[in-house]
Amino acid sequence: MGLKEPNKLLQLPRVLGEIRAKSIQEPEMKFGYGKKHVLLYESRTLLKDSGNAMLYAGFCPKEKEVIYGFKDGILQSCIVVFNIDITTIATDVARFYAENYRLTGVVQNTYLFESYDKKITVAVSTNEHMGLHAIYYKNKVDVNVN
Repeated sequence: MGLKEPNKLLQLPRVLGEIRAKSIQEPEMKFGYGKKHVLLYESRTLLKDSGNAMLYAGFCPKEKEVIYGFKDGILQSCIVVFNIDITTIATDVARFYAENYRLTGVVQNTYLFESYDKKITVAVSTNEHMGLHAIYYKNKVDVNVN
């Protein structure tokens, strides 16, 4: 990489950011698919299947657990619960979503992010029961025919 390729230098921070941001593994987000799909493709360890929910162990130290929610056997939402024992977790989570999604708003201390293809929303917040967590769900598509 010499002076003939100055644009390569400008790309380096973005590449490093992508490497750093991928320290959180996102859930298997095939909304509309059934449990068999999640069982087949989810690499985390299944801890419990209670019918409408499946609980998995976290993939890395930053994740405490992942929960898949189903309605009539079809995936509706995923929740990643983060490990609050890691001192940098809030910063790591904020960086991950800021680098991989578009912030669309803040509602009652819940940060709403949207995928760049506008198919998925992620709500990042805290509460007493789960601590810091991210809820993934499929956006509803409104079709206007005029």
